[in-house]
Amino acid sequence: MAIAELFSSYRPYLFTVAYRMLGAVEEAEDAVQDAYLKVRHLQPESIRNPKSYLTRVVTHLCLDRLKALKRARQDYPGPWLPEPLELDKEQQVHHRESLSTAYLLLLEELGPVERAVFLLREAFDHPYEDIAFILNKSVDNCRQIYSRSRKHLKNCRKIRSQPDNEKAVELINQLIDYAEKGEYEALTRLFVKEATVVADGGGKARGALRHILYGAENAGKFVLGAAHKLNPDGAVFIYKEYNDAPALVGLIDNQPFLVLSIAHDGAQITALYALANPDKLIHIMNKPDPNRDKIKITNSD
Repeated sequence: MAIAELFSSYRPYLFTVAYRMLGAVEEAEDAVQDAYLKVRHLQPESIRNPKSYLTRVVTHLCLDRLKALKRARQDYPGPWLPEPLELDKEQQVHHRESLSTAYLLLLEELGPVERAVFLLREAFDHPYEDIAFILNKSVDNCRQIYSRSRKHLKNCRKIRSQPDNEKAVELINQLIDYAEKGEYEALTRLFVKEATVVADGGGKARGALRHILYGAENAGKFVLGAAHKLNPDGAVFIYKEYNDAPALVGLIDNQPFLVLSIAHDGAQITALYALANPDKLIHIMNKPDPNRDKIKITNSD
């Protein structure tokens, strides 16, 4: 087997590692491609454990990128959201729930090495011996880092037990209905008391936020206030699935300008995510089919 063939067999897995590390599709693709360029001169038989070795190469490239991305995100104009990722239904993906927006946002609380250790153990089930090799650390050190990370991310288990997607669609539909009718009280009842709203426009979209909003009342006010700004004339909306959850995609001339999704507890919305930064929607351009699951949202005065 040639090195190109060997690498190709692991490419989907390596991409999911890179995407979880970086939260950005193009950055993840670049990291995987750079990994191939680093190993293309090797003979496959010289690699004793291909999966661990290739994961090591990709992870270190991601660590370098993540340090630069962390600095950029500190200067980011307003709240930050990961880029939406469309999963192949047939593709076997480890712990798909760890691709959720809520999970990826939680990972932002960790430092680069902590994030790597936590993901390799929690999302990919790597034994500590593998993680130690991948990160060039001792097994005991990796255990300690993972333990600290789990304590820090105390809400992670709650996120991993995310309910089914049918409820998410139901809640989004109710959100749209109440927003169209201007029913503020009904809107606030859709949210848990401590709900959050994260609207990422990257400083380039109307209706986005400068800060994360907290509380059901603020969430209701945001939805009502943003209803017109996030629903321009000529827009149609369809459902797609990104990050293993349903998302409402706003289209103008068959090009996306908004991806709206939620996290929920099985009864109410715990978080609302509105992604309108055009730079983060480039990779899904031309993909949505405007004739599938189309929803027309009317502006009500």
